[in-house]
Amino acid sequence: MSLDLKRRRKFADGIAAGLPIRKAAEQAGYGHNTCTHASSQLMPDARVAFRQALDTYLPLGKIAAKVAEGADAFDTKFFQFEGKVTDTANVIAWGERREYLKLACNLLGISTERVEHTGADGEAIGVDVVAIGGRSTIQRNHDLTPPTLDVQPTPDATQEP
Repeated sequence: MSLDLKRRRKFADGIAAGLPIRKAAEQAGYGHNTCTHASSQLMPDARVAFRQALDTYLPLGKIAAKVAEGADAFDTKFFQFEGKVTDTANVIAWGERREYLKLACNLLGISTERVEHTGADGEAIGVDVVAIGGRSTIQRNHDLTPPTLDVQPTPDATQEP
């Protein structure tokens, strides 16, 4: 194996282990100038080696499983009195779920950027997002009226029947 290939592998191993790009370049034995510009000089050439190292440390199936777990995240709340835990409750971790779903969209190449549009009159343009065959399409909603919901009130538990 050539010296350059060994350096590239060592650089990719350092990145996969979580080192900053410059530090990984230094540990791989690159010179000062190369280390200073490591992200532009080394990263493009190291992508294949980085992918192999990443597959060793974190296979694609494991990434998908962890993203799916995060999208269903819960948080445990502890309630205490006089320093002793009296009760716990599992609640949905909305913030965590949102971040994992953004990550999943990013990995799938789906934009999560919020975009707001207005019509010629300055009023909001209503859109309906329609999923078709695993892909989402956006259709303009000219009506701008919200859908009607047929919701029946539930009896209040505090009221007498």
